[in-house]
Amino acid sequence: MTQKTTSEIFFEQFCTQHGVRWEQIATEATEGVKIPDYVIFPKETKVIAEVKEVQENAAERQQREKLEKVGWSTFGSGKVGDRARDIIGTAAKQLKRMAKAKCPAMIVIYNPSFLLRHHTEPHAIKAAMYGFDTYILGLAPIQMRQKPRLLDRKSPGGPLKPVFGLSGDVHTSQT
Repeated sequence: MTQKTTSEIFFEQFCTQHGVRWEQIATEATEGVKIPDYVIFPKETKVIAEVKEVQENAAERQQREKLEKVGWSTFGSGKVGDRARDIIGTAAKQLKRMAKAKCPAMIVIYNPSFLLRHHTEPHAIKAAMYGFDTYILGLAPIQMRQKPRLLDRKSPGGPLKPVFGLSGDVHTSQT
């Protein structure tokens, strides 16, 4: 058995603290096929869980080292949601093999780094799961010196509803 990751340790602690029974799934090295990490039983319902941890890539490591050395750096590259989309895609393949439409499945993404938080912010997760919002703007050629007006806003995750954060800020959500 391999050594547990930080994310797996925290997941087990979380489940234990919240009274959720969990069992680690024995890993089988069958032709490089990966399987999910856990079976959990919230309210005695069997749920397959895959725990993933955001880890810095080579470019992010270089950016962090520059920050530590000179006191500043730039962070972030690629499209919003790309890293989360990759994590979700990999985990989904593992979950499908075991859940097989027989029980619910879930992906837990643990992000230990403040510097990598942009990978798991709500907007990045939404973009990874549903795609990007689309804004339809209207402007007639004769009105080119005016501001365009918003005709429609489409969100692939469903209609947007206001959500009020703890600090009083307003966000939008599909739920």
